[in-house]
Amino acid sequence: MSRHGPRGGVGLGDATWCYRERLGFQGVRPLVNWRAEVSSGGGSTCCESGLQLEAFSGQDSRGRIVAGPIVYWNNVPPPYMIIRWSALAEELGEDRFEVWLNRTKMESYGWASRNGFNHRVRVNRTLRVGRFTLTLPSYVLGRRPAAVVALYEDYTFVVGLIVLFLRKVPVYLWCEATTERHKPGRRGRRVKNLVRRALFARATGFFSPGPDADRYIVRNGGKPERTYRLPHVVDQKLVGRVHDRSNATNSGAKAFAYVGRLIPGKGLETLLRAFSSGAAFSSLRIIGDGPERAELEEYASELGVADRVTFAGFLQPDAVGVALARIDVLVVPSEAETYALVVDEALASGAYVLASSGISEIRHRISSERIGRVFEVDNAPELASIMSKLESSGIPGTAEERMRVVQWWTPKAWSEILRGTLEENGSVSE
Repeated sequence: MSRHGPRGGVGLGDATWCYRERLGFQGVRPLVNWRAEVSSGGGSTCCESGLQLEAFSGQDSRGRIVAGPIVYWNNVPPPYMIIRWSALAEELGEDRFEVWLNRTKMESYGWASRNGFNHRVRVNRTLRVGRFTLTLPSYVLGRRPAAVVALYEDYTFVVGLIVLFLRKVPVYLWCEATTERHKPGRRGRRVKNLVRRALFARATGFFSPGPDADRYIVRNGGKPERTYRLPHVVDQKLVGRVHDRSNATNSGAKAFAYVGRLIPGKGLETLLRAFSSGAAFSSLRIIGDGPERAELEEYASELGVADRVTFAGFLQPDAVGVALARIDVLVVPSEAETYALVVDEALASGAYVLASSGISEIRHRISSERIGRVFEVDNAPELASIMSKLESSGIPGTAEERMRVVQWWTPKAWSEILRGTLEENGSVSE
């Protein structure tokens, strides 16, 4: 028997409460009011109570046939999005979902892939104008999508979204909080703000990974009642590996590590200064590559810690999962970053996390010193003090506690939340 309840604090279906509690979003509004049924067989179990999510049948709640695919429009195909799209294709059916991309390759990340897609992928066409290559939103004039989830901070998206609005296609914008450090100059900022506010005014709804993004949406003219929580998720198969951390709670040497690109703004100079101030710190492993590597290696030598700092270079996602399982503490010292998914990946492996306050949604995720610590941007003495305390007193909490923070942040949960939100809002019906 299906159960429905109003959006808001009370009267929500049990399955909604299950996801809300597991994902840790008690304060979010509105929430997807999941349709669920009590059954002993079939379906996808949502929680211990036996509630199971109904499979998407190609019809809305009134039995009307759905026309057109659900589209996720992204700039590039990063591995962490490919696993989410694959889960959504399984949720909707391969013929009911497709991905639009502006390009398929991003050399600076070290990856490029069409592998792993179990759904239709359309890559927008490009036009060469002199020395410039323009990406055209080629598919917005084709078959009318049932709904589109898209980014917006790019001219290709802006033009394409305007066309979709004119065609009255339901459009949901994926939004993450940005910081002043990410914004252009005053003149460019004014124009971008005007364009952003115009797009937000026309959007059907917004998907947000946390409270920082919620505030960003409202600040730019979006309506809070049209904002839906869609958490970032991790591939538990890659990063859910845990080595024996029984000694991590004791005093003694700890394995510190950084995972990410070696580019300006990542705060790696701060990390090296903090590490150099503690003569007892045994090892720091820097995993990743980028244009700053040579300068950072030279800086480590100047600080006298080159013998204790290892630059491991670029690793493929599966190798990163193995590396995270072998460290005690992940340090993410970014000056400004929209999310830093590696924080969640480290928690999924049971590692302790030290993260800067410049990362959005970070205090929402690291809410206890048993999970990790947040330090101020570019504050090497504060970071050094925290690292020293971890070595002298041991790491508080357990790996299991940290893993529970992201235990339910899976690609399957992501796909069910996205599908459920669109379905409940009638965006997948004619």
